[in-house]
Amino acid sequence: KDKFFSIIAHDLRSPFQGLLNISGMIADDVESFSKEELSELTKKMHDTTKNIVTLLKNLLEWSQIQQGTFILSPENFQLKKVAQEDIDSLNQMAFQKEININNKIPASLIVNADPKMVNSIFVNLLSNALKFTPRGGEITIDAIENTNKMIQISVKDTGIGMPLDIKNNLFRIEKNIKRRGTEGEESTGLGLLLCKEFVEKNGGTIRVESEENEGTNFIFTLPAHK
Repeated sequence: KDKFFSIIAHDLRSPFQGLLNISGMIADDVESFSKEELSELTKKMHDTTKNIVTLLKNLLEWSQIQQGTFILSPENFQLKKVAQEDIDSLNQMAFQKEININNKIPASLIVNADPKMVNSIFVNLLSNALKFTPRGGEITIDAIENTNKMIQISVKDTGIGMPLDIKNNLFRIEKNIKRRGTEGEESTGLGLLLCKEFVEKNGGTIRVESEENEGTNFIFTLPAHK
C-alpha cells in the first residue's frame, strides 16, 4: 500500500507539474515563441499527457486486481492477431525512435486466455522495450507451443539491458526500480507488475533474461487453446 500511494503521489505529481510549467509559459507570453518552439512545447505536452494516461490506466487495473474486481474471462483467440493490434497501436512511438517491431508469432497458435489482459501484457512489454531500446534498434515478438500445452511468448529487444540488481527486483512493488529510457522517457515499473499479475491469473509464468548493453528478453507463458 505504501509503495502504491507513493506511485500515485510522486509519479502523477511530476508530469502534472511539467504540464503546468509548459502551459504557464505559453499562456503568459505566447507571442514570444516561434512556430518551431511552440511545436516543440506542444509535443512535450502531448508526450507528458500520454504518459499520464498510461499511468492512470495501469493504476486503475492494479487497484482492480487488488480489490478482486478484475474478472478473468478466458477465451480462445489467435495470438498473432492480438499482438499485431498492439504493435499497430504503438507504431507512432516506434516510428519516432526508428525502431522496427517484428511479429514472428505463427498464425496457427491459439491461446486460451483473457484477451484484455493479454492486450495489456503486450502493450506494457512493448512500451517498455521501446523506452529502453536506442534509436534504430529492433524488437521481436515470437512464440512456440511447449509440450505441456502452454504457449511460450518472448518479447526481445536490442536495447540497453539492465544490471543484476534491477533484474532481480523487477516484479517487486516495494522496490524502487524507476529509471529513464534512452531518450529520457518516464518509467515507473508498474506496467511490469501488471504483466506479472495478468500472466499468473491466466495460469502462466513470466521471467526476464537481460544483461547490460546486451538487450532484454521477457518470456512468459499462456495456456494453449481448449
